[in-house]
Amino acid sequence: MKSLFLKFFIVLTLVLSLSFAVHGFVRTQLELSFFGDQMAGAYGVNFALAGVVFSALYVLREKFYSQLGFLFMAGSLLKYAVFFAVFHPFFKGESQMEKSAFFAFFTPYILALLIETYFLIRLLNAPQK
Repeated sequence: MKSLFLKFFIVLTLVLSLSFAVHGFVRTQLELSFFGDQMAGAYGVNFALAGVVFSALYVLREKFYSQLGFLFMAGSLLKYAVFFAVFHPFFKGESQMEKSAFFAFFTPYILALLIETYFLIRLLNAPQK
C-alpha cells in the first residue's frame, strides 16, 4: 500500500513537470511570458494541494473508508477556494479573464484532479485490512 502512496507522488511530479514545460513552451510560441499569469505559482499550489488532499485520504483510508469520496470532494472544494483566495484577486484586475490566465491555473488543476481521482479509485479498490 505504501507503494501506491509513492507512485502517486511520482506520477504527480512527472505529469505536472512535463505539463509545466510543455505549457511554458506553448506560451513562448504564442509570444507570452513563460512564467506569466502566475503559472509557476498555479502549478506549485496545485501540486501541494493535491499532495495534501491525497495524503489526508491515504492516512484516513481505514478509519473513514466509506467517507473517502466525500473527503475527496471536500479537498476539491478546498483547492477551488484557494484559487479564489490566492489567484482570483490577481485576475480580478482584468475586466475579463484572459484565456492564457484561465489555462495557467486550470491546466494543472485538471491534471492534478485526474491523477487524484485515478489514485483514489486504486485506494478504494485496494484490499482492506
